Amino acid sequence: MKYKVLLVGNNNATIDDFFIHLLNQFECITTSRRYFDVYTHLKFFKPDVLVYCMQKEAQGNITDIITARNDYAKKLPVVIIGPDKDCAIFNDTYPGLAALVLQKPVTVSVISDKLSYYLKRFVKKSDTDESEDEEIVLSNALKDTEKALKDSLRELDELEALASTEAPTEKRKHILVVDDDPVMLKVIKKHLEEKYDVGTALNGNLALKFLESKRTDLILLDYEMPGDNGPTVMGKIRSHPLNRNIPIVFLTGVADSARIQEVLMQKPEGYLLKPVDKEKLQMQIKSLIG
Repeated sequence: MKYKVLLVGNNNATIDDFFIHLLNQFECITTSRRYFDVYTHLKFFKPDVLVYCMQKEAQGNITDIITARNDYAKKLPVVIIGPDKDCAIFNDTYPGLAALVLQKPVTVSVISDKLSYYLKRFVKKSDTDESEDEEIVLSNALKDTEKALKDSLRELDELEALASTEAPTEKRKHILVVDDDPVMLKVIKKHLEEKYDVGTALNGNLALKFLESKRTDLILLDYEMPGDNGPTVMGKIRSHPLNRNIPIVFLTGVADSARIQEVLMQKPEGYLLKPVDKEKLQMQIKSLIG
């Protein structure tokens, strides 16, 4: 069984190394640095380790990520990979939190060996302990998540105010990408993350769970997925009054005319064939949400 790794951070080169070289050893998925996206991936992906790939990280982003981890999976090990300065800042802010520190430059083989060694030595909890922890987590999450979010957002606002005297920039739009292929999720996220906050979901059920409590500005939806396919998921999304106006763009390798017609009958805001052209994708999104 592969260990499940949740990847987050600005160091895209390190994240790419996981998807290019380490997929045989680990099941990988990325998340944005938004509190709710990290929290959602922790809850539904249930990773064995959170790997923070650091590179000039904003303090507010670090706070959001660690707050989400503490709110849902306080015992989840955190591994940090990055330059000496970034690792030092993290350890000064959260002393003793990082279970493993890998300072750049570090090779892929070293990352693989040290992370595998640590995970194999990490003693998993018994079923009884997991059940007890789950009850505690669910109870505490209901009480504490809203407070933690408000605290982290307030701290971020204070840090941004100290960093600049200029007027605040416009809030970034959020995009939810729904696809059962982790590599495709990574590719799409990389195409868009410079301008947008990008959340990911491996299937329609996770996307619907996300939308129960969080908002997004646009959904990129795959056609072929385990369980409900794209058109079915779109129907469920549109059936909810709060979600019916969210623009939906299909991204799919399905070129069959009958299936395309099935999708078009539901009147999505866009339809793009895989492999996804970065420029066309960005233009489509810009035309819908700016």
